[in-house]
Amino acid sequence: MTNLNIARLLERFNDAGLALSVNREQRRGVRGDVFSMSVERVDRRERFVMFPGASERLEVLDVSPVVKQAVLLVKEPERSFSQRVWDPALKDHVERVQRTPGETRRYLVGMDERSYFMAELPRPVTTVKEAHRALRPGEVVDWESRRENRGKKAVRQGEWLFLPLPALDAKELDNRIARREAILREKARIPGRPGKPHVAFRLAVVQGEKGPFVYAQGSVTHADHDTLHLNGWHRVVANMEVRRAQVGTWID
Repeated sequence: MTNLNIARLLERFNDAGLALSVNREQRRGVRGDVFSMSVERVDRRERFVMFPGASERLEVLDVSPVVKQAVLLVKEPERSFSQRVWDPALKDHVERVQRTPGETRRYLVGMDERSYFMAELPRPVTTVKEAHRALRPGEVVDWESRRENRGKKAVRQGEWLFLPLPALDAKELDNRIARREAILREKARIPGRPGKPHVAFRLAVVQGEKGPFVYAQGSVTHADHDTLHLNGWHRVVANMEVRRAQVGTWID
C-alpha cells in the first residue's frame, strides 16, 4: 500500500473515533504476505493493529462516530499462509497452513460497550446501519416483527442474542428438564463460539433435528460486556457473523 492509502485509512478510523496502527511487518506467529488485523492493549487503551500484506484494496466504506464503528472492505488474492494456533487435543501450539478466501470481504469493526471487536459480514454492505442489519439472524427479525412483540428488541451481549420464551414454552422447557430430556447446567459457557466465554447462570440444551437449541436464564457474564439479567428462560441465538479461520483477526 502507498503512504497515501495508509494515511487515508488512519484518517477514516480516526473519524470513527477508533485508534489504528498500520505495521510494515506481519504479526508474530504468522508467515505470509496476507492481510491481518488484531486488537492490542497498551497502557489500558486499545487499538487496532493492521498489516496490509499484498491487499489489492483496503477501504473504509462508512463510519459512525456515534457508535464508534466502521465498515472495512478487504480485497486480496487467494494465497497460502501459515499460522501457529492452539490445538486443544495436543495441548500445544502447532503450525497450520491455510488459504485466504479469494472474494472481497467486509467487516464491521469498532467499539462494543467497552472493547474493540471485528466481525466479518455475511453479505455486501456499504454502511454501518446495513452492517447491523446483516448481522441479525432471520429468527430474531421474525420474532421482532410479530404483532405481539411490536416495539420489542432482542437482548444482545456480543455475538449472542436472547429471545424471551412465552410462558407456555418456558413451562414446557422446565418439564423437559425435569424429565431429563434437556441438559441443565449452572454457570456454564454458551457453546458454539470460540473466544472469551459468555457464562450463563442457568443453561439448558435441547437436542433437535437441526442441532441443539440453547436456552439461558439469570445472569450472563462476559469479561468485555456488561452483565445481562434474564428474567425467565430465553432462547439463545448467534449472530450472522462469518466464522472461518483467518489470520490475525480478533473475534470477541
